[in-house]
Amino acid sequence: MKLLRWISVGWLVIAVLLVVMSAKGGDATIVGGLLWLVWTAPVGLIWQFLIYEHVLRILGTETTNWLGVAIVFVGAYLFWFYLIPWLFRSARRRSTAATASK
Repeated sequence: MKLLRWISVGWLVIAVLLVVMSAKGGDATIVGGLLWLVWTAPVGLIWQFLIYEHVLRILGTETTNWLGVAIVFVGAYLFWFYLIPWLFRSARRRSTAATASK
């Protein structure tokens, strides 16, 4: 469990660096934006390709961009470091229970 915490800290540091890189301008924005989508998958992809345009109609561009960064940042972190470990623990418990009942 301690290893997962260190991995999550590393994930957070890299995610922050990618956000900063994508906000710099020029070629770094393109590379940083693409890496951000990969790093925060699947939440980043869902936001960018399914939700972004709908929110953009309601809010301005800058507000939508920063709201998206916040939603994707939190959502991807929760996905990778809470949902996925929970699913693995749940599957392991079911597997252990099924083996013990035989």
